[in-house]
Amino acid sequence: MRKRELVGKVPSVFADGDTVVFIGDSITQSGLYVNRIYEYYLTRFPGKKLRIVNGGINGDTGKGVLQRLDTDILPYRPTKAVVMLGMNDLGRDLYAPGMPEESVLRQRAELVHAYWRHLTQIIERLAEHRVPVWLVTPSPYDQTAKLPEAVCGYNDALHVASRIVKEIADAYRCPVIDFHQPMTVMNEHLQSSDPTATIIGNDRVHPGEMGHMLMAYFFLTQTGVPVEVAGISIDASRGTVVRSSNCEIAGLSVSEGGISFQYWPNASPMLADDAYGEADILAPITAGLNQERIIVNGLKTGRYTLYLDGDAAAEATAREWEAGVNLALLPGNPGQKRARYIHELNRQRRETEARLRNLKYVEISLQGVNLDPEQDDQEELKTAYSAVLKGMPWHDYCMQCLDSYLADKKEEDALLKALEETVGRLHNVDLPEPYPVSIIRSAE
Repeated sequence: MRKRELVGKVPSVFADGDTVVFIGDSITQSGLYVNRIYEYYLTRFPGKKLRIVNGGINGDTGKGVLQRLDTDILPYRPTKAVVMLGMNDLGRDLYAPGMPEESVLRQRAELVHAYWRHLTQIIERLAEHRVPVWLVTPSPYDQTAKLPEAVCGYNDALHVASRIVKEIADAYRCPVIDFHQPMTVMNEHLQSSDPTATIIGNDRVHPGEMGHMLMAYFFLTQTGVPVEVAGISIDASRGTVVRSSNCEIAGLSVSEGGISFQYWPNASPMLADDAYGEADILAPITAGLNQERIIVNGLKTGRYTLYLDGDAAAEATAREWEAGVNLALLPGNPGQKRARYIHELNRQRRETEARLRNLKYVEISLQGVNLDPEQDDQEELKTAYSAVLKGMPWHDYCMQCLDSYLADKKEEDALLKALEETVGRLHNVDLPEPYPVSIIRSAE
């Protein structure tokens, strides 16, 4: 088999050379669903020089994004931008239980109008720089789970926000990805059997690993990325390869005991870790995104063992081979080993990027309360910031962020260098290698 150039081998949504900035609030700044989307592209399109950048800021709103576009988003020189806002835009405290007063209804309406205005301004500002925008409806606020955290009716407001996002997307001809409706439906279905269950999180706002895996699933499937890692169909009775998709097959050998061949996939499957497994129970992630199926017709009746790169990986009957066996999730699949290596590299990238995002978050937060993040007296800064935050529920969290900022700010150049080095390593991960596959009839 010969080495080959894989970029552009199959179609994708984000192009080779793209820099895609995901803009949002704390749900985006956490980096989890963004990370999963990036890993899909890294495993499915090896060799593609795609850069995905986290542009989320804790507590952000449309107004905040507009204020930081020039200093925080545009310096990345994005070729595309993905925008998800809403969780902080519509005044969560205005949706407390009970009948709202007229003044509360007016405030709600004003914030809805501001949300519309800010989203359109973000699109127009980015358009001035020829950056196309993909809009995402906000992930839900869980107002239905029986949880200790106090509840309000804010998901009703996010339903309105979701409708606004779709109307703006239609008006500006932007692609739109819907998190809100499918996640709300999924969450309520889950709670029909367990009222305490949630795909969002115990604070009703921030999804955990499994919830972010679902968000990545909805993003990827709604943007029409390929389902298939690779696919093979073999007719053992004729000794022929009927179909090979996104892979190369060589040296097919058929005998009474089974078949063997050399397999060279152009891509690797998504990593099947715990969060993937939990999310796959609720949504058809494997069926919708992670298919690496071998179909073999013409095998004699019996059971057959699958060997990947010399190691036993699965067993199936001749009839099951006719239907097809999916290699993607098998622990012995060399592609899973490659996916885990990429996952670890990408985790390092996300952790470094998270430290840099915290620097930006703290600087924006301090400037918002007229404190100078560059002042020399750190203790005085901490005292002043603590006084501003006094009585607020996020006081301790913000002070922890400030401590991290003060420790990391002097390392900012080193962190930026480390981030670029890790991205370079991700872009230069070895392409998938060929390996032998055997399907051998098991002893009776």
